Amino acid sequence: GVPNACGLTCDTSGRDAYGGLLSALRSKFGTDALITSAITADGSEGGKIDAVDYAGAAQYLDWYNPMCYDLYGAW
Repeated sequence: GVPNACGLTCDTSGRDAYGGLLSALRSKFGTDALITSAITADGSEGGKIDAVDYAGAAQYLDWYNPMCYDLYGAW
């Protein structure tokens, strides 16, 4: 199988890795490009949103799109 193909959390590169990715994208495409990101809406304590520094990464993109269907988990 393909790692993370089903969207499950399996990246162990660290809390700041997402900011590094977005920084590289912004550097590559410049300030004129629109960069958005769909992110988890799981705000539970210790949930998926705690695994990434979304506030720190926000400087590199134009807006986040919370996946509200992910708010209460899979059914």
